[in-house]
Amino acid sequence: PNIIKTMTRPAEGTMSWYQYRKIFLGDKRIRAGVTFWKDNESTFSAVQEKYGVPAEIITAIIGVETLYGKQTGGHRIIDALSTLAFAYPKRSKFFTKELEHFLILCREQKMNPLHPTGSYAGAMGIPQFMPSSYRAYSADFEEDEKSDIWNIPADAIASVANYFMIHNWKKGERVAFLVKTEGEKYKTALSKGLKPDMKWADLQAMGVSAEQSIPADAEVKL
Repeated sequence: PNIIKTMTRPAEGTMSWYQYRKIFLGDKRIRAGVTFWKDNESTFSAVQEKYGVPAEIITAIIGVETLYGKQTGGHRIIDALSTLAFAYPKRSKFFTKELEHFLILCREQKMNPLHPTGSYAGAMGIPQFMPSSYRAYSADFEEDEKSDIWNIPADAIASVANYFMIHNWKKGERVAFLVKTEGEKYKTALSKGLKPDMKWADLQAMGVSAEQSIPADAEVKL
């Protein structure tokens, strides 16, 4: 029952960014991030060279997801996914597929499916990968023929970088720009979702400007 309750009211969906930010950008997490970065400096250097994703991006994501592996979740994955597959009709199709991926993953990785634990939604390990993401994007940095994102930080770091690379990360390019607005036209460009849905030239026509130079045909999201 707790899994259904938590899924119905996730913090991500009920808190505004200024509230959410306070949870994840405190001194404790920042200090832990510096320590994690230093402890895995050689791994970050190798991963950045191979995948092109900066260490600070990977560090930040792992910090938000699990406080660098300290909070990976206490639900058995088999319980979380089974509950959401069969008792949460709203997203049954998605979680049934994830349950299937989890069982195949356990066979591939030679894991007892009753043992792995994670979040209430079935996310696993240091980077909180869903089973389908684990199978598709996890990386074996140690080259020991097994990707262990629960216990081996190097595998987790490389897996996050690989996820970004496969999703078209461009080395050296900006993630976001601070913009200014004039008038009210820009408000029609504000919408849900994260995928770029407009050209920069279109936003400029709505009174949006930036100090940096952005190609007119760049795909962006306000």
